[in-house]
Parts: sequence; structure tokens; C-alpha cells
Amino acid sequence: MTSVVFVVPAMYADHHVVEVRRILHDVPGVRAVYASSAFGVVEIEFDAEYTSAEVLERRLDEAG
Repeated sequence: MTSVVFVVPAMYADHHVVEVRRILHDVPGVRAVYASSAFGVVEIEFDAEYTSAEVLERRLDEAG
């Protein structure tokens, strides 16, 4: 299992957390998503055989 942490300053409210979790859980290989609007960070645990940090970062960027 691999993990990555992204700083997401635009995630400042709870409804952003819900949307980020939904978007990332749709990615094959994602096992867990911990998101905090208070700290503006997202930690993702994933299986590197199915996805990568680059793919996850791109999904976050596409979401805005």
C-alpha cells in the first residue's frame, strides 16, 4: 500500500471534503481517503499496481 498527501487550499468547507472523497474513491486502486477542510489536506492510500500519485493529482486538478 502506498500513500500520498496533497495540500488542497481550495477545500475549505465540509461539502468540498465530501466531493473530494467521492471523486477519489471512484479511482480504481484507492483504498482510503482522509480529507480535512480545517487543514486543507488530503491523504490517500492506494494500490500502486492500479493507480499512481500522478493520476490522483490529475483527478483533483480536474475537479477544480
